[in-house]
Amino acid sequence: MYSVKNEKLVLYILAFVSFIHIMDFMIVMPMGDMIMKIFDITPKQFSIIVASYTIAASISSFGGAFWIDRFDRKKAILISYIGFIIGTILCAFAPNYETLVLMRSITGLFGGCVNAIVLSIIADLVPFERRGVAMGIVMSAFPLASALGVPFGMFIADLYNWHAPFLFLGVVGAGVIFLLNAYIPQMNQHLLSKSERQTPQEALKMMYENPNRLRATLLIMLLITGHFLIIPSLNPYLVNNVGFTQKETIYVYMVGGGLMFFASRFIGKLTDRFGGATVLTCLLTVACVPILALTNMPKIHIGVVLVFSALFFIFSGGRMIPAQTMISGLVEPKYRGTFMSLQSSINQLGTATASVIGGMMITQNPQTKEILGFVLLGYLSVFMTIAAIFLARSVKKVAI
Repeated sequence: MYSVKNEKLVLYILAFVSFIHIMDFMIVMPMGDMIMKIFDITPKQFSIIVASYTIAASISSFGGAFWIDRFDRKKAILISYIGFIIGTILCAFAPNYETLVLMRSITGLFGGCVNAIVLSIIADLVPFERRGVAMGIVMSAFPLASALGVPFGMFIADLYNWHAPFLFLGVVGAGVIFLLNAYIPQMNQHLLSKSERQTPQEALKMMYENPNRLRATLLIMLLITGHFLIIPSLNPYLVNNVGFTQKETIYVYMVGGGLMFFASRFIGKLTDRFGGATVLTCLLTVACVPILALTNMPKIHIGVVLVFSALFFIFSGGRMIPAQTMISGLVEPKYRGTFMSLQSSINQLGTATASVIGGMMITQNPQTKEILGFVLLGYLSVFMTIAAIFLARSVKKVAI
């Protein structure tokens, strides 16, 4: 373990990195209806915009797994994050649909490794018995991006144009580079000599010949895929089926994200106290209710939608805290970056798969503009959630 003067400060900086990283990915989805109208594209084409980022991120995470443990963690995150910020700024200047897909792919190539390195730094800095709280702090970036970042980005898009949120995000994100350089310590205790380094074949065997790690990998992919079956199409569904205005969808992210932000720390504490598998099972079980409610939502009062969307954010989004805490202790530090990067590759592939499946399963009525098939995505998401409950109980606890 490393010793730092202010562990909490480092965790908050990493949370800020995650905030920018997550907001960059999420900002496209609430603008789904806007982008489809501006570019005159179908839901399937929009799903390609979402999937282009995650496919590129999956490829880079997989490739990065074979070099990430050969570098100081600080140097690795600086290189990946700087490239990610440049890609985000390039998205702001995309003049058409095809260029936007290309720029999202470039951003994903660099962004793919950011999350894996962040999780590796947390696991290297924080002992396992306190890691749930640490994960809760850093992963609170997800709801914060939803509650504050996404609505603000949509406000800027509505005030100016859809390019503006990417430009704003790139400029703000650039400032985080200086915080990373100033406060993240050099982290090179995991480095091995050339003779001890794993070959790509050995790295893959390290992950996939261990049944426990393989089950954990499948568990995370089920969680990611099940969650992102719903997210990309939620905004168009609320606008075209439930009767929301584009501005009213902001409240869904503000309320749900805001409540999840406060719940994240609590979920982290529960994870440290009762164990990841127990907390994850409880969250997965309850998550089925808001998933089915949202995907079967008729035209109804906004307050009802906000209640179920808030529950969806808390229980469906919060389940990643105990899940990531569980897998962070499955491999020793010298191979942790490799494992987390391979894990990130699988996660990104799961997100891309969900986006593509969602795009294939839903259609839009050309006359009424209603989104059709969203209910089927809900049933598929619940099926994956139930499968994840059984899988979570089979992952054996390891604390490294």
